[in-house]
Amino acid sequence: MSKQSSLDKYFGKRKENNDVDKSAKRNRIENENIITQSNAIANDPCDLINDSTTTDIQSIEDNSIISSISISNNIGKRSYKSSCTQKFPWLLYESNTGGFCQICRNYWKPSTPLFRDMEQKTKGVFTSTPFTNRKKALGDNGKLMKHSRSSYHLMAIDNDIFRQREGSVLNQIVCDAESIFNSIITDLQKKSIDLNKIRFVSFDGVAVFSGIHNGVAARFRAAFNIAILFIYCRAHLLQLAVISAAEDSPDISRSLSALKSLVNFINRSSVRLSSFENIQDIFRNQHIKLIQPGDTRWLSNSLAIRSLLQSYQLLLITLESIYNENNEDSAEALGLYNILSNEGTAFILHALQPILDTLAILSKSIQTKAADFKQLQDFLTSTLLRLEQLKDYTSDDYVAIIETIQKLSLTSSTIRISRSSISNLELNISEVFSTKVLPFIENVINNIQTRFEHSTLNLLNCFMIFDMENLNDNKDYGDEEIRAIQQHYASDIDESVIYEWKTFRTYLLAKRNGGKLMTQREICMKLVQDGMLKEIYPQLSSAAEMLRVAPISTATVERNFSTMNRILTKLRNQLTTQHVDQLMRISIEGADTLNEETKEEIINYWKKVKPRRLAV
Repeated sequence: MSKQSSLDKYFGKRKENNDVDKSAKRNRIENENIITQSNAIANDPCDLINDSTTTDIQSIEDNSIISSISISNNIGKRSYKSSCTQKFPWLLYESNTGGFCQICRNYWKPSTPLFRDMEQKTKGVFTSTPFTNRKKALGDNGKLMKHSRSSYHLMAIDNDIFRQREGSVLNQIVCDAESIFNSIITDLQKKSIDLNKIRFVSFDGVAVFSGIHNGVAARFRAAFNIAILFIYCRAHLLQLAVISAAEDSPDISRSLSALKSLVNFINRSSVRLSSFENIQDIFRNQHIKLIQPGDTRWLSNSLAIRSLLQSYQLLLITLESIYNENNEDSAEALGLYNILSNEGTAFILHALQPILDTLAILSKSIQTKAADFKQLQDFLTSTLLRLEQLKDYTSDDYVAIIETIQKLSLTSSTIRISRSSISNLELNISEVFSTKVLPFIENVINNIQTRFEHSTLNLLNCFMIFDMENLNDNKDYGDEEIRAIQQHYASDIDESVIYEWKTFRTYLLAKRNGGKLMTQREICMKLVQDGMLKEIYPQLSSAAEMLRVAPISTATVERNFSTMNRILTKLRNQLTTQHVDQLMRISIEGADTLNEETKEEIINYWKKVKPRRLAV
């Protein structure tokens, strides 16, 4: 009896604890709902007011759960329990549709992480699909309470609370030009940099930086020197030119979108990625990593297309294998297979490779530290000539592409091809080129020519007079350009630079006639570094110094962040700021390769700095 009594007490106590836990959890959910009630009212004050004559969106207070249906003149109108408003302030009723969770609907978008998992588990109810099952709405186990307790709803609430609490701070930091300007100035002053010597600022084209009146660049000019020039990063400009050209070409845009969907489909699942790798092993192919194309990563489109084309046939086999498994991924695999097996799409993706590779070469040239605006003009000219060449359908590039597509096996014995796919297969490749690829190339050329013509270049192009390729025997050669430079930098260069130029022009002619040709870069470096020339031509030397510091892009800064991400890893997460700075300098400025003697010297010095736990 004592044992039975002990068991009764144990199970009774256990039941009490469970009841307490459930009550505490219920109170926590209700408190979270009350917290978000004020946010819901602030977002849409009309949600809690029933006005069926003025709006279709009605309050849950008056339109919550049907309690009665009038069979008189008011037939079709519903009355709701007002208690639901206090318990579920997030609930939003749309007449003739159903109920939604306004917090989840605002948070869960296709671009939101875990969106696909949320859609699969909840079927999109309360977010994209209205809730209409009124019989199962109320109660502790009702649909409304279950949604309140769901992890997806709690994630949306946390995001909403964070945005309400931190939104003003983020706006001030990210969107306020004055705050950015003050932060930059403070950091430069800590490094003891003379701000009055700033002559160029370079950013991307976001309005907060490039705004004529209130942008960061405008604030630099107003605070320090009106001669400061804002230079739009040429690498960003090139990427924007490609994005804009793709948006104006619907077929190209759809092909790139299909590429993104394919990479997401393969890479976001370890099972599908393993299947792709196994198929590469079967065909004894080198493992190729699919690269996600991005609008903000400069070389990603070219690298993504290249990785796709290197494994095009294997990807078709992988998609066919996933489709034949008859699971939840089969439908998406079938859709992607039909897109990639389309001959027109295959040709577009293959034709994009030489175009994007050409633009990638230009982007890499712009990103080098040694690049200047004279070289930029040469790079642009060669790139545009190459793009003009790619407008010829009979060129060797497209002959090789057609041969490659003909070798691909674009049909499957296990996948039924839709009628639209069959009709597209019959489409003439030359017609695809003339109606889809050719307009894209022309859009790219037009975008580059338009975006790279900037007023800043008008002044910088004046320095072209230092290039011996442009030098001639005219007595007034370069006089107009020198005057423009002097007028812009009047606080740095006086009018004596005009007389210096006349003498220096004679010096350049003598060098050219002697058979020694020098580029603009070499001449400017000589003016800056040669002590004798610097003393003879002090004003020209100052002008050359300013040209040498004109930034062509912000790639160096962007790559510094990439370097930091490579150094600060999950295993190296406790490095001090000073140590990270030292490692970044070595990675950025150090030699690419080291000989064995240098390696041994570094290791020996590392051993002597302090006692090390070394394995002998």
